[in-house]
Amino acid sequence: MAAPDAAIQLAPRSLVVSLDIGTHGCGFAFATSAGGGPVRMHENWPDAPAPYPKTRSAILYRGRHPVEGAWGYSAIRILNELSAEEKATGNYTLVKNFKLALQDPKHAAKLPVGLSPAQVMADYLKGLRRYTLEQLALEPTLGAALARLENIQWCLTVPAMWTEASKDTMRTAALRAGLIRTADSEALTIILEPEAAALHALEHQAPPLVPGMSVMVLDVGGGTADVTVHNCEQRGGRCVLAESTRAMGGLCGSVFVDNNFSEYYREAVGPAAFDTWASACPSSLQQVMDGWEAVKCSFVDGLLPAEGAATLAGGGIEAFGFEDDGEVAGAGYRVVVPPQLLTRMTQDDRAALLTQGSANDVLLSGNIMRQLFEQPVHEICALAVSQLEAAAQEEGTGPCSMVLLVGGFARSAYLQARVRAALLPTGLAMELVVPPAPHAAVLGGEGLQ
Repeated sequence: MAAPDAAIQLAPRSLVVSLDIGTHGCGFAFATSAGGGPVRMHENWPDAPAPYPKTRSAILYRGRHPVEGAWGYSAIRILNELSAEEKATGNYTLVKNFKLALQDPKHAAKLPVGLSPAQVMADYLKGLRRYTLEQLALEPTLGAALARLENIQWCLTVPAMWTEASKDTMRTAALRAGLIRTADSEALTIILEPEAAALHALEHQAPPLVPGMSVMVLDVGGGTADVTVHNCEQRGGRCVLAESTRAMGGLCGSVFVDNNFSEYYREAVGPAAFDTWASACPSSLQQVMDGWEAVKCSFVDGLLPAEGAATLAGGGIEAFGFEDDGEVAGAGYRVVVPPQLLTRMTQDDRAALLTQGSANDVLLSGNIMRQLFEQPVHEICALAVSQLEAAAQEEGTGPCSMVLLVGGFARSAYLQARVRAALLPTGLAMELVVPPAPHAAVLGGEGLQ
């Protein structure tokens, strides 16, 4: 059963609630269906370190059963608060990046035994649905009467590269989670992520559309990169986007850069020490990964982050300047090795670390940073080039008028620079536009459908 197309007219419900289920983070936004009011995003999530449009795509299981209230950032907090004995004997599993399992069998195989991708997504959506309804009922502009299930038009985004089977699995998960009462309910609309992101960017930040323009949406999130090319057409007195070429996509989102960093860090401190530390001290590991997130967004090849700022927020990560040694040429970072990890390292591990130039840090030189980014970024740029070449061949037109770079990974200054270098000098595209909040573009655009 194919999900309803995003272009269909939404049912006349009082409230439109959009859910952006990303590989790394999930969020919701809402707008009333009448009056043209603004799309409002929720930013104050339980246990989140700071206000942000998304909570974590994480859920904690005990055996095959989700732990009550343990989803989002709360799943990480609850796991961290467990005693060592509870962790060892309680059969707890923190499931992250589960969205990838809906499309990729390799990731589905990593789920706890007995759990399907649809069930994990349903369990997560159930917690998100309950929380969303609670928050909507507290909104002074809505109230409990309006924020009831029968008054809500739900919108769920999916990657453009997803198959119809994956979209159906998402709809099945929404049914199990209680968002809708029947599988074919019109109260749920499946929307392609690049289209939602384009609507948001064009509504708020990007230059206005003009009939005859061509726009490529490059939506790079945690798990996937989606590339769609659209022609601008005049319809009903307004300029709209019409898809001109088939969507392309790949599994080359920011989570694969994270995986590269995690593996490099693991090898640098010693695999055995890393594995025991990560299992025993998940909060310490999370601090390191939070610091890495700041590094990932700020890194620009050959430049120090934030105009020379020395320390980045998060897990004790410090930028260092240019080095004369060709092996570590370029700006880089010192990633702290927490005390809980240092005590688990062997003498050989510490000696190997010292050869890099520090006894308590893992150094990420400019060369190493480029290697961590290279494969996913290369694949993203190759997808964009292939799509623009295909569009030019099919349409017989000149360069693409505008490339919209959106999604969570679009915050990376390095990715922005690489995409710009891959597309603009070649004449394939005329302009690259990155909205001020590219990570929120999909969520903000759903409510504009």
